[in-house]
Amino acid sequence: MTTRPHLLVVDDEDGIRESLSSILVDEGYHVEAVGSAEAALERAAAGDIEVVLLDVWLPGISGLETLKQMRESNSDAAVVIISGHGNVETAVRATKLGAFDFIASARSRLNPVRVRPLRSTRRSPSADSPAVLLHPCDSRSGFQDP
Repeated sequence: MTTRPHLLVVDDEDGIRESLSSILVDEGYHVEAVGSAEAALERAAAGDIEVVLLDVWLPGISGLETLKQMRESNSDAAVVIISGHGNVETAVRATKLGAFDFIASARSRLNPVRVRPLRSTRRSPSADSPAVLLHPCDSRSGFQDP
C-alpha cells in the first residue's frame, strides 16, 4: 500500500478548512488543519508536513508571505496556493516564490486556473503518491480541476 503524503490545510474560513480536510481524509490522506499563517509556520517547522494547501488571503501574515517564510526556513513541503480571489499576478508571484501549484476556485476571475512552475527547486509529492489535488475535485470543495 502506498503511503499518502502528510498534508496541512491552512485557511482562516472554518467551512473551507473543514470541507477540504474532510474530503482529503475521505481520500485516505493524513490531514491537519490550522486557521492562521502563524500556526502554519509553527506546524511546518516540525518538518514532517509534505504538502501544504495554503489560502492566499489570510489575516495577519498573507499566504504569499507565509510561503516566502517557509522557503526562507528551508521547508521543502510542496505548497499549493488556493484562492477564491485569484488573479494572474498573484499566481505568477506564488510560482516565483516556490509554490508547487496555484488553484483558483470557481469564484475567481481565473475561473478555473492552474499554474505550474516549469521547473521547481523544491521537492514535489512523490511519483507513487500523485499530486494531492490532481485527482478530480468535486463540488464539495468548491474547486475545479481543468
